Parts: sequence; structure tokens; C-alpha cells
Amino acid sequence: MTTRVRSTIALVAVAVLLAVPMAVFGQATGLSTDFFGRLNGNGPAPTLSTCGTAPTIAGTDTAGKITIGTGTPSACTMTFARAYANAPSCRANDDTTIAKNPTTVTTTTTAATITLTAASVNGDVISYMCVGF
Repeated sequence: MTTRVRSTIALVAVAVLLAVPMAVFGQATGLSTDFFGRLNGNGPAPTLSTCGTAPTIAGTDTAGKITIGTGTPSACTMTFARAYANAPSCRANDDTTIAKNPTTVTTTTTAATITLTAASVNGDVISYMCVGF
């Protein structure tokens, strides 16, 4: 076997190994891996309610950032774009106002409600991450 053939076989083997995580974490779970093996959420964004007037979201059911709208909401409900089989485990953190960190995240198979310590400030950014099981 020549060096060129061995190199070609090795490259094919590496390509297959890199593709396996993509297949495992792809469509079924809404996750993929990048070249460095980091997980990335895929899919449509959840919808928001009770997050003030005109809140925005950047992310997916798995993870993202919510910018609280105007008003003084004390909670923010995120309805998942795709229902989970079981209520996921979710965590959230207020990135911009430490005194108003989310205190609890309550989940169902279709939504997560982030309850804030006190009414949030307009434009507060809340990072969230949800993992199904």
C-alpha cells in the first residue's frame, strides 16, 4: 500500500468521524457540532410573551438571548418552537442587571417561564439554555 493510498484512507476515516457527531446531534436533537466540536443549537426561535412590549429573541429552543421589552415585567415566558418529549432542564441569567437575576425557570414540554427577582429594566438581556432528556 502506497503512502498516497494510506493518506487517502486516513482522510476518509477522519471525514466519517467528523460526520458522526453531526448526524447524532443533528435533526433529532436540534444540535450540531462545529469544526472544533462545540455544540450549536439549530432550528427556529421560540416565541415570547409576558416579556414586556416588543421583546426580542436571538437563539433557538436550546439556547439564546432574550432582550426584555418596555414595561416592567416580573417574568418572561418562552414558548418552544418544537415541544420537548419531557419538560427540559433550563437555566437563565440576566447578563445586564445583576440585581435582577432570574431566580427560577419553570418548564413544561412546550414552554419555559423565567421569573425575575424584581421587575426588569427595559432592554435587559437574559441568556438561557435548555437541555432535554
